Amino acid sequence: MSFDVTVAPKFDTCFAVNCRMCNSQNFVRVDESDFIAWRNGELIQNALPYLDANERELLQTQICGTCFDYIFSDEN
Repeated sequence: MSFDVTVAPKFDTCFAVNCRMCNSQNFVRVDESDFIAWRNGELIQNALPYLDANERELLQTQICGTCFDYIFSDEN
């Protein structure tokens, strides 16, 4: 029997990022070489494809998903 299994990359770096809006502390784990690729100009979604949109936004803007949704909701 054979199984196709997606293996997560080796996450060797963890960032503690405080949201600039609500000051909640969030942790984002990445592979250091992928992070460096992003900082050197690679698009974040290509360099860190295993992060979800909220984690990528947090790294880029220091705004958590909850605050992002609040800021850009149609009700505000």
